[in-house]
Amino acid sequence: MQRLGLLLTGAVVILLIVAAISSVFSAKTRRPPVVQVVHREPVDIINDEGVEMWFVTLSISNSECLLPTSENEVYVQDANRRVEAKVGERWVSTEGHLGRCKVAPGRLCEKDFLVPVGTRTCRVPLRYTGARLLMRGSLAKLAENLPSRFRSQLSYKFWRWVGFDRYAAGRSWSEITIDVPLETAAQP
Repeated sequence: MQRLGLLLTGAVVILLIVAAISSVFSAKTRRPPVVQVVHREPVDIINDEGVEMWFVTLSISNSECLLPTSENEVYVQDANRRVEAKVGERWVSTEGHLGRCKVAPGRLCEKDFLVPVGTRTCRVPLRYTGARLLMRGSLAKLAENLPSRFRSQLSYKFWRWVGFDRYAAGRSWSEITIDVPLETAAQP
């Protein structure tokens, strides 16, 4: 009986080491997200300088041709700089922030901004990364692949501990700036 306990403890330790190593190296490099203008329309808003504004909707999509699962999501967030609008020959900051979103392949995330009338291009600075498997997610995957006689011996506390969120944003973020022309946007 003591030998069986020692064997199980050794197996758990090995599983933990494998899970820790795989979670460190599991973030995949992804292609950059695609940013496009979905819609723009004039609104009855005038900024502090007395300039009329347009309401612009940008879409951020995942350009990967993969299954739309959690492990294939791209995490996107602003790059600590505001979205800029090119009016005439100068760039002006907008009022909005890009925020955070995660986008599965074939899906998109929409963000709204106010830009001055006459804006020709929006400059969108962003950071992106792929998904990485969390250590608890690695343990859950390993446990799910165990033979049923071993799986049935795992406590409900283990399953509650590993939970359902198995993926999170990777640790290696790439920063890019995308210039998006507004001339191609649909007008009212």
